[in-house]
Amino acid sequence: MTAADSRRFASKTVVGVERTQAEISTLLAKHGATARAVGVDDETGRATVMFALSGRRMRVDVALHLDRRPPGTPRGWGRWRDEDRRRWTVAQRDQQERSAWRGILLLLRAKLEAIEGGYSTVEHEFLADVLLPSGERVGEMMTGVVQQAYLTGALPRLLQGPAQAEAEGT
Repeated sequence: MTAADSRRFASKTVVGVERTQAEISTLLAKHGATARAVGVDDETGRATVMFALSGRRMRVDVALHLDRRPPGTPRGWGRWRDEDRRRWTVAQRDQQERSAWRGILLLLRAKLEAIEGGYSTVEHEFLADVLLPSGERVGEMMTGVVQQAYLTGALPRLLQGPAQAEAEGT
């Protein structure tokens, strides 16, 4: 384990992925979320949490960052048997996955507690995660729009306020 890995949130957790996923589902239900689903997309290496809250469907995707090779090679790695290397690598990946799921739980808990406490709103905390009818998330759709606005200095019509739209005659 490298120094950066040891500073990662929950880098030494022993809580299993399934238990954390169950905690996420329970947390969402406690805060009024319905149609909950928690899982992994093995092709993209992303954890996915889907739920409905305040009349909107949300999808929170988080990269699991599972290294395909060891994050730091231990002393004497070159003399290890292949089977020992494989076991060590699998153990490291399992630890990274447990850590990532604990981080997702922390993220969701913080957002939901902020909403419940009145410090924030569902829209503010989850706007980027709202699913559009196309299956795309608002954040995915808006990324290119915002980048273009910064490059050109002009807002797309969809983002213009009433005063700007009137000035342009629309």
